[in-house]
Amino acid sequence: MLNNRMIVAAVVGGMGLVAPAMALVAPYTETFSSAAANWSSGSVFTPLNYVGSGGPDGSGYGSRVVSFANNTIADTPLLFRCQSNFGSSGNAFFGNWITGGVTEFTFSVRHNAPVAIDFFGRFATGATPGGVALTSSAVQPNTWTTFTVPITNSSFIYEGPGVDFSIFTNINRIQVGVLMNNDIVGAAGPFSFDIDNVGITPAPASAALAIGGIGAAGLRRRRR
Repeated sequence: MLNNRMIVAAVVGGMGLVAPAMALVAPYTETFSSAAANWSSGSVFTPLNYVGSGGPDGSGYGSRVVSFANNTIADTPLLFRCQSNFGSSGNAFFGNWITGGVTEFTFSVRHNAPVAIDFFGRFATGATPGGVALTSSAVQPNTWTTFTVPITNSSFIYEGPGVDFSIFTNINRIQVGVLMNNDIVGAAGPFSFDIDNVGITPAPASAALAIGGIGAAGLRRRRR
């Protein structure tokens, strides 16, 4: 059985909104300039807070308040949810990333918890097992940190039997979460977690392969 540090066994639900048809747009960047982004902090649609300035480039960002009072070391909380059933980002992220030429996924995050925290990105076709890429360096407190995920098979750990890179032919779930560590388990906080500049970009395959900072290798190092 796979360790929870190897995969994120998150079952993603939430049927709060009816989504329009898929409309993949690449390149595309969600800047969280308003509540129209329709990103959620919960499996049932719960809008993020939108702050008008203070992002990595000085512009707006999405934010939520988090408590870890009821979490255990085995948990892998999903903090930010971009889902087709919510109509997130006008559904610009959803569809076939392979034929759409998407080779990179980027996101910027920040938090004010008192210790460094590991983030991950999760990608799926729906409320089903998906693929996970874990950041290979933890995010320090009060610092915007940007990560790039090369959309290649080796970047991901898959959550179940029969799940493979083919999930990227029909993406309609993108989620960003954190791994628990001994310093934050049971901590009531509350802590602020922020997200900005989530993007998909067509790029030369050679450039995508050269970009580090995230992927399955980080998961394997953590396990050891």
